[in-house]
Amino acid sequence: MTRTAPHRLLVLRQLSHARQRLDLPDSTFTAEELRYLRSLPAVVAVSPGRIRYTEAFKRVCMRQYRQGKSPARIFREAGLDSALIGYKRIERCIARWRNIGTEETPEQLAEDEAYERDLDRWRQAQTHMRAGAGVGGRRAAASVPPVAPGAHATSGVSSVS
Repeated sequence: MTRTAPHRLLVLRQLSHARQRLDLPDSTFTAEELRYLRSLPAVVAVSPGRIRYTEAFKRVCMRQYRQGKSPARIFREAGLDSALIGYKRIERCIARWRNIGTEETPEQLAEDEAYERDLDRWRQAQTHMRAGAGVGGRRAAASVPPVAPGAHATSGVSSVS
């Protein structure tokens, strides 16, 4: 006896309900999420289903990972919370980036420092936006800091996700 399409629909419906209960992200991003992701210093480009990270972010991420920091925390501190991008995406990135060498050129170190300065500015902007809470302690409508397109793209482009 083979399982038919109605069974698949039931399974998909159950998965959808589970995603909603667990507040898991879908595989695609909304327009608002895309705007937010594009504003991050760690992100070079983003499409509805894919994120491309700066080379500097990848190196900084792996340096912190090798020092014992958890992958989820590294991404969260860069504005890439697992509730938004999904923990599996974080795991896959770490697995792919493990081969990044530990020896860095002076140019790469300069890119990494520029990335970390951009990240600090982004965090300060987020802090200022949170401090401007509205009536009833609610935040302003958008939590995306105003960043000019390409303002954080001083670092190299990553290959995929």
